[in-house]
Amino acid sequence: MATSAATVQRRIAQRCHDDRGGTDSRELRAAVLAELRPAIAFSAYAWLLTDPETRVGTAPLAEVPDLAQLPRLIRLKYTTAVNRWTALPRGRCATLASATGGDLSRSPLWRDLLAGYGVTDLASMVFADQFGCWGFLDLWRSGGPEPRFTPAEQALLGSLAPTLTTALRSAQAATFAEPPAPVSALDAPVVLLLSGSLELLDQTPQTDPHLRLLLPTSPGAAPVPAAAFNVAAQLLAAEAGVDEGPPTARAQLAGPEWISLRAARLASPGQRHRAGQAARADGASQRAGAGQPRDAGQPGRTGQPGDTGQPGGTGQPDGGRIAVTVEPVAVAGRIELYGRACGLTGRERELLHRLARGADTRHLAREMQLSPHTVQDHLKSVFAKTGCSSRGVLLARALGTGAGRDHANPAG
Repeated sequence: MATSAATVQRRIAQRCHDDRGGTDSRELRAAVLAELRPAIAFSAYAWLLTDPETRVGTAPLAEVPDLAQLPRLIRLKYTTAVNRWTALPRGRCATLASATGGDLSRSPLWRDLLAGYGVTDLASMVFADQFGCWGFLDLWRSGGPEPRFTPAEQALLGSLAPTLTTALRSAQAATFAEPPAPVSALDAPVVLLLSGSLELLDQTPQTDPHLRLLLPTSPGAAPVPAAAFNVAAQLLAAEAGVDEGPPTARAQLAGPEWISLRAARLASPGQRHRAGQAARADGASQRAGAGQPRDAGQPGRTGQPGDTGQPGGTGQPDGGRIAVTVEPVAVAGRIELYGRACGLTGRERELLHRLARGADTRHLAREMQLSPHTVQDHLKSVFAKTGCSSRGVLLARALGTGAGRDHANPAG
């Protein structure tokens, strides 16, 4: 390695310390990658933030060979079990060469896409702690003097995971302390319609400006619906049995405003017609004689002719269309996200939820079966971790009703 591991570790640790709570996650990730390049050769990368609970990706920072292939890349990333970030151990770097015993073709991601780019190895890391999963990173290597990531390079990357995990989480927490805009940035309905292969088919008229907020693009370039691709790809992964997580993710839209993205299959005209037939037949059956046993061949039973029984079985080659909706994050979801980003324990997050519902110290003590003194101790810890000086500021940030920074370092 051109630059020593100790030097890289020191520089990245210093950068994370200096920027703690002050630099957005995109700038932080770009700075870290710049520090890594002299020490570890990589030809391309993808570094995503994730919803800490669903572990679905958002806000990608990526440099890949062909942007037109992005939907395919995301689909394969989610539906490939080999070295999937949801199964990687914390604090370690996994490589594709090691996971496949040198037979990279065992990975659909490599076999169906990366091989065409001449990729000879893939280093993968997850950034997770007891509060959730905050992101994952893939580094691609294409040939060169050392076509595979070495044990020393893997050890260096793995050693950085705890520092980077805390830094990413702190950067997310800092967004809640930003002053809100006078009006919501989500000022129109946002729905995207994708094919089963994640091709963008249609979208609501005001979608583009919101996509640019989620993933900044140059003025002359079309916005990239990467966040929508990610939740839709998670739906495909769930249908394929690769991962059981829900196809939803919370993402920062602008300032302290967070939104929720959800993906769901749309029924084809044939499915809707069959469902209507089944409903009418069932209604007629009930009117004719409720409680009579239904013949197994009658319409309305599961597995009726024409029903594939497979997820999204619409008769279309790609499994049918997928709708991705974007809406303001639910209050409870925002509070939970804020608490996790600030490093609050489960008991402290419970207290925060109850505070948001209007409970005072006496009610908190009774509801949580604690003494008032213990409640005050929990509150002091919450204030310290969030950088808030009062309940009013704490709740304003948790609920998104507006509050400036009390201290420079929420999330600790």
